[in-house]
Amino acid sequence: MVWYDGRFPRYVPVGERREAQEATVTRRGEAVMRFVEPAALVFEHRRQPHCEGYGHYLSASAGAMGESTLVWVVAAGPRGRLRVETRSAQCEGGTAVQVRVSDGTDTVAISPAGSATVGEMSFAGAAAMVRESRTGAPRYGLVEGTRLTLGATALIVGDAPVSAGAIIEGGLFRATITCAEAAEVTLHCPVEPGMVRVAGIESPVDVRFDPDAATVTLDLPPGDYRIEVRGL
Repeated sequence: MVWYDGRFPRYVPVGERREAQEATVTRRGEAVMRFVEPAALVFEHRRQPHCEGYGHYLSASAGAMGESTLVWVVAAGPRGRLRVETRSAQCEGGTAVQVRVSDGTDTVAISPAGSATVGEMSFAGAAAMVRESRTGAPRYGLVEGTRLTLGATALIVGDAPVSAGAIIEGGLFRATITCAEAAEVTLHCPVEPGMVRVAGIESPVDVRFDPDAATVTLDLPPGDYRIEVRGL
C-alpha cells in the first residue's frame, strides 16, 4: 500500500504514478521517503509481471539528468506517527541537508572538493554529519577525512584520513573507527572514563584521555575498531 503525500494526499494504485517530493509506504508500520534535491520526483507503484509472490514496490525517478546530486531522507517507524522535516542547508564546498529529529537536528553534508562548511559545522573529508541538541553533539561522524569541528569543539581529528562515528548516551560513549593506514585519532568524549574497551585489535593500543578538553586519543594501526567508554 503506497500513500502519496503531495498537495492532496491519496493512495496510488498499482501501475499509476504521481509527481511529488515525499511518499510513504505503509503496512504494519510505515517508511517515509522524502527528497530534498530535486524538489520533485515521479513515484510509481509497481508490481513485477509474473512475480506476484514478491509483492509490490515503489520506484522513484528523477528523469534524465547530467551531473547532479540527489539528496533524500528515509525514516521508518510506527504507522501514522512519523513526521519527516527536512530542508536544504547553505553549504560552502558541498551539498548539505538538515533533518529535524526528536532530540535535535541532524546536519549531513557531502563534499566532492574534500572540505566543506555548513553553519558552525566544518570538516575535511568526503562527508560528515553532526546532531546538534540542547546538550551538545550526542552523535557525529566523518567519512574518509581528517577533521570535523562544531564551532570551537573538535569532534574528530586524525593525522591520516579515517572514517569514524560516535554516539554519546548518558554515561556511555561508543565509537567506531576505520583506518586505511596507521593514524592518531582524537575524538570528542565528554564521558569521564570509568571503564574502557577497545575491540578489533589483538595487541594493546595507546589510549589517552584529556578531561579538560573532553577528548580521547588513540594510536591505531590500519583496521576497523570499536571503542566503548563507560562513565564513573
